[in-house]
Amino acid sequence: MIVDKVTLTRLLDKLKHKLAKLETMEFGLDEIREDEDIQGLVDRRLQVAIESCIDMVTMVIAALSLKRQDEAADVFRELARANIISKKLSEKLVDACGLRNVLVHECVDVDYNVVYKTKNEDLDNLREFAKAVSKLLEKDK
Repeated sequence: MIVDKVTLTRLLDKLKHKLAKLETMEFGLDEIREDEDIQGLVDRRLQVAIESCIDMVTMVIAALSLKRQDEAADVFRELARANIISKKLSEKLVDACGLRNVLVHECVDVDYNVVYKTKNEDLDNLREFAKAVSKLLEKDK
């Protein structure tokens, strides 16, 4: 696998940093629903974390010469088809892509119940993906 290890490592570090920042934020559901400053911080940190995963998976797909996908969500499904990540994880990451699209494009109102749940319960999915990418980097040494 030929991959830009420096860029991939930088993206892994960015993801880990954003996850750590999200974990240190302490607020309740009512607070995120009502406080635009909290919303802005959480929105941006989640967006960057998810985009880091999208950037990494795109690099891995290219490096492994897997089928190119047009949609961000489909690249995670392609990685599952190649048995790099589980199908269950790929679908969780597809959901994350959907949240990222809502946060970025604001095509629909952001549901802060979903954002709150993601921040408190779903960050492990991003961590699990980071571990899979780290394993690929280790194999490529």
